[in-house]
Amino acid sequence: MVEELNASILIGFPTLGKISHHLLDSAMSQTWPAMTRFAWMTIPGHTTEEARNRLVWAAKESRSRYLLFWDDDVIAPRFCAHHLFTLMEMNPQITVLSGVYPTKSYPSVPLVYREWGEGSCWDWKIGEMFQVKLGAMGMSIIRVADLEKIKGAEEYLALVDGEEVTLKRYFHTGKEVQDSGGVNMWTEDVPFARSIDKAGLKWYVDASIHTICKHYDMGTDVLFSVNARDNTVKKPDPMNEEYKICNLGAGKKWRGGSQEANPEAYVVRVDLNEEAHPDFRCDVRCLPTEWKETFDEVRAYHVLEHIRWEESDETLGEWIRILKPGGILKLGLPDLKAAARKILKDPVMSPTVLGVIYGDQRSKYWNAHQDVGVHLTGFTPEDIAERLLKLGMEKIEVSSYRYGSMDVEARKPKPEKKVKAKKDAT
Repeated sequence: MVEELNASILIGFPTLGKISHHLLDSAMSQTWPAMTRFAWMTIPGHTTEEARNRLVWAAKESRSRYLLFWDDDVIAPRFCAHHLFTLMEMNPQITVLSGVYPTKSYPSVPLVYREWGEGSCWDWKIGEMFQVKLGAMGMSIIRVADLEKIKGAEEYLALVDGEEVTLKRYFHTGKEVQDSGGVNMWTEDVPFARSIDKAGLKWYVDASIHTICKHYDMGTDVLFSVNARDNTVKKPDPMNEEYKICNLGAGKKWRGGSQEANPEAYVVRVDLNEEAHPDFRCDVRCLPTEWKETFDEVRAYHVLEHIRWEESDETLGEWIRILKPGGILKLGLPDLKAAARKILKDPVMSPTVLGVIYGDQRSKYWNAHQDVGVHLTGFTPEDIAERLLKLGMEKIEVSSYRYGSMDVEARKPKPEKKVKAKKDAT
């Protein structure tokens, strides 16, 4: 069981057991104010939500004044913990204070949210401290006594060191099905942030050089950093980045791709549907004239089949037009050949086969937007490869899947360099 420490701060590490040398170096280099009593606690082998709930219980039981969550993939500057502790001592009105680190993605965005449903907060300056709805939970210090002001947290029993104790479920993941048929999912920190907000407590972010951390991806051994320009963290402009990707018909879901190998890549999301919140609104069949040879990569995942078959080649030509020479075109398409094989094997057509041919008409979204969900054409691997070849593309690769979908990749040729004939010296 947890002993009564009366510590100034309990530092809790939720971890699945893998600790990087980056974290060890960061933890060992931390400095603390004089005459400060602190304790370390690692919660291995549990989900993040369970580890956080156990650490809250441990902080209360040990009578610690503060609880610092430090996730095992967050790499903090030397004075991070010292700075967060000092600011909490100076600002008794603050319940939670977070440092800053970005998502582990390309492009990475800061985990700073000032309002619900508005995405990451931009246009803040290095050195500022400001109030938020939700900060980076993996480097956050909490005033433990304030948690008693949160009402309605569910209690549950758990074994801790072989003894059954009562924990409060401040943190939990979840999901809900929306009327449109989509699923809204949330991480364990969202319910905690909402309970802080509901109780009238204050959550702040400190964005000083001491508390801007790096986010470590153990799988790829990549450290993700917050990018600032002119001392300000601004939303990147994809059109001004070195490697440009255009995602046509992006919809509400974002799909990754080759930018995992291109850290400088940014995506321009194009859609005519306002609900998709695109970066650029236009008809994908008629793209801006000035975009000629602009993008290193153009993606259109399950878009072409929603365009009339007599417009297929013209539309493909438009997408190729905005590619730079040497650029890559990536398509996701229904595979009618795979659907035909399934029908020959079982003439009683399944919803999957019907969806490949006619589109997903089962969703609530399609019922409300019947001009969007239906397929107006279809392709086989050989057919799409031949079309792209006639349009001048090269290195065409088609990957077909059993369930009736295929991925297509093709490259736009670079112009051949003309070799000047050498003049005869005689």
